[in-house]
Amino acid sequence: MGHTLPPKRNIIYGKLNDLKRFANSVREPQRSRFLTLIDSVYHHISSIVFVNSMEDEEMVLYAMLLALCSETSWHEREKVMRCLAILITE
Repeated sequence: MGHTLPPKRNIIYGKLNDLKRFANSVREPQRSRFLTLIDSVYHHISSIVFVNSMEDEEMVLYAMLLALCSETSWHEREKVMRCLAILITE
């Protein structure tokens, strides 16, 4: 018998559910912000599946940083973009 591989989309949903469980264990000021970042990743799951990287957690982090970049002011956006550039170069 062959082995059935789960779709990458389901793997990413599982990782996001794990992050949500972790977020629920954090105290409230950070919990709501972290849950907002996790929810912002759902809009980019198709892109993460299309890239098909071996590093799913890294792709989820990139999606969170992109969402954070679009929400912040110009001064804060520059910091987020620097962080994103450092992650991409490594």
